[in-house]
Amino acid sequence: MLGGATNLIGTEQLALRKRYLTFALLLLALNTASSLFFMARITRPVFDDQYNIVDVKRYAADGITRDSLSKHVNPPGPASFAWMAGAVRAIGGDSVRDARLGALVSWLILAGCIVFFGRLARLDSTELWYAALLVTMAFPHTQMAMATVLTEGPAALFALLGVMAWAAFMAAEQVTPAIFALCVAGGSSIGIAVTARQYYLALLACWPLLILYRWWRGRLTGAAVAAAFASGAAAVIPILCLIVAWHGLQSPGMVSGASYVKWNSKVGFNVIRPLIAAFYVGLYFFPLTITEALRDRLARDKKVWALALFGGIAMALIGAGFVQPGPLHTLLKAGDRIPHGANLLLALIAAVTIYNFALFADSAWERRNELVAKPVALISILVVGFFVLEQVGVGGNIPFYDLYVLQIAPFLGIAAFAVYPRLSRSRLVPLAMLWVIGEITLWRYLWRT
Repeated sequence: MLGGATNLIGTEQLALRKRYLTFALLLLALNTASSLFFMARITRPVFDDQYNIVDVKRYAADGITRDSLSKHVNPPGPASFAWMAGAVRAIGGDSVRDARLGALVSWLILAGCIVFFGRLARLDSTELWYAALLVTMAFPHTQMAMATVLTEGPAALFALLGVMAWAAFMAAEQVTPAIFALCVAGGSSIGIAVTARQYYLALLACWPLLILYRWWRGRLTGAAVAAAFASGAAAVIPILCLIVAWHGLQSPGMVSGASYVKWNSKVGFNVIRPLIAAFYVGLYFFPLTITEALRDRLARDKKVWALALFGGIAMALIGAGFVQPGPLHTLLKAGDRIPHGANLLLALIAAVTIYNFALFADSAWERRNELVAKPVALISILVVGFFVLEQVGVGGNIPFYDLYVLQIAPFLGIAAFAVYPRLSRSRLVPLAMLWVIGEITLWRYLWRT
């Protein structure tokens, strides 16, 4: 009887894996084709191309030196720019096109690694990696990141490779030499990810979990402790090198004011920014889970409805400071054509966002034992939480662009599908809508400069 149940569970997981992967690869193919056509059709710089290409050209010409690092202009770290600079040097053609191709290749390598390593991972986590790929490919900013000179692709590549290694270390029965080396390599990859996008410090905050998880599972040995500390050191080394070169984690261009004309960012203390980040994370989490969350036992609970209602009213009253540049801002401007339309629309959006997250939190608590048993699910939930919390240290007046949420899109996907594994037709509809929004966002530059 037990063996039959085990086989049934395995069959269900295999079916989920196949379904996740099929749609993920479909979206990957569509995004790749769209990106290549975009590069061929629109050769002029768009979006952040004109800004990011400056650092790409510098690293392509001068390499990574202390002098070139000291001239860095853009806020993100140098690792992603160096990656695209490598493509510029290797191809040797138009710098914008070559840098775009470099960004696209990073996403393709990421997808290839998820598919390849997913087949080698434990069965109970393989489908979650495929879910991460599915959500990332459907995310409305991914097409822009695949087709233009943006830093999210190389950064996500190193971040997810690091998390794969750490999750494998946490799940391993014994710390063999291969697992030890994998854990150290994972730390190094996460360190590089931080030097690409500083927001990936949220990954480094998960490092204590390497020891605590193995201790909780009764697998904490001397070799495990040594591997964890070696991995932490490997993660810190690239970050320390960047701090020495930049005299901090802010780029020289950001410190001097060369990055932006009207925006500035610095290390500080900001209580409002984490709330803004939490709202946008919840907003993008809504389409990933709402169709399944409605099946939760609290879906008709009056307390949950009251919480959502009061949250929506509060957001309508203070929403001006929460709405950042992006699609939501554009949508609210359209709603402003009628009296109080923007406030009413914002209240509705906030209410359904809070409602959905409350149901998700309840479902996650109900399945907490299953989630804790899956290292990648545990890491993903913590990464999302730390990503929100770390915003408290971002000072200055730079907005929280919703593009930033793309950095944690894979972890949102893992968390969403770890709690709600089912991929029904109704769940595919919101994902498809997100993808369409991404295509519209990208191809609007056919007419815009």
